[in-house]
Amino acid sequence: MRKRGGNFRGRRLESDIRRLLSELIAREVNDSRVQDAGPIVNQVQLSPDHGYGRVYVSFLKPDLKEGARDACLGILQESSGYFRSQIGRRFSIRVAPELSFFYDETSDEMARIQRDLEEERQELERIKAAAASDDGEASEDELE
Repeated sequence: MRKRGGNFRGRRLESDIRRLLSELIAREVNDSRVQDAGPIVNQVQLSPDHGYGRVYVSFLKPDLKEGARDACLGILQESSGYFRSQIGRRFSIRVAPELSFFYDETSDEMARIQRDLEEERQELERIKAAAASDDGEASEDELE
């Protein structure tokens, strides 16, 4: 992975390609397996010479099985030649990047962290409730 913060043109091209791929996938990929999964292009990373691009994709469908996810990524990978030609035309670049599609696990990781935090919060609430009920019993014992 290359350092971020490089040249402005490279970052701008990555952003423009991300937007274009999102449009193309939504409008031009007619496979129902892809459309049902709801792919979202989260990030595009270009090599320093812009010859290669890594496309990170997540899916709107939260319960998408790994096999279906891999099938969608495979379909997108098969369409990469078409995407590449459209990138070359749209941005008038001599050599469009060769694209590789990857599943972006960031959203899965965020969901896992949120679940873990919620479990910890519930455990803390149980501990506070138990401590409060123990304090209440101690106060009644002191009054007698």
